[in-house]
Amino acid sequence: MNIEIRRSDDMHHWMGQSKMLIIKFPSSTTTHQPYPFITSTLSPNFTIQPFPPLFPTPIPPYKPPIITTLPIPTDHLQKQTFLCQIFLLNQANEIYANHNRFEYQQTSQMIQNVIYNQLKQTPLRPYLENVYVWYLYNSGPDLAVEFSIILLTPSHPNIGVTSVKNVFISVLPEIEDQLNGTHIDKNKISIQYLNHH
Repeated sequence: MNIEIRRSDDMHHWMGQSKMLIIKFPSSTTTHQPYPFITSTLSPNFTIQPFPPLFPTPIPPYKPPIITTLPIPTDHLQKQTFLCQIFLLNQANEIYANHNRFEYQQTSQMIQNVIYNQLKQTPLRPYLENVYVWYLYNSGPDLAVEFSIILLTPSHPNIGVTSVKNVFISVLPEIEDQLNGTHIDKNKISIQYLNHH
């Protein structure tokens, strides 16, 4: 490859006093390629280098942003079910004898929603999975309600029957208010630890 620098006087009118760099490539005797820099007649010390990869290899491991409040890991949780019974004073009614009646279903759903929504306002909120009303039945002048509170707790829970009962009693006035001012017999609240798995 020959390189020479030449003053171009005949191009003075449009280039001023600039200098031109002229690179002469050797021509191939066998082929006439339009781009001589990719032919095999290049200088032996000239090699075509591949472009560097877009990303360095190996790619560094992804580091997620630090989150200050971590969700409870579901793979280390266990289900705890507490079977509960309460008595709504002076609410017995013959309509609760038939479980297929609309009023029975409506009352069950209303009680279930009220208890669930009130427990959501307590320290049980992070663990509360569901509340389910199983059964309504007349007990003398009162209406008995059997329901379960289902919690998802860490593997070594410190939430027991006493804790759940205390939390339930703490929201009892709100539950009564949401049930149209119905009174609940505080002496007959029963909460039992059913199972966990």
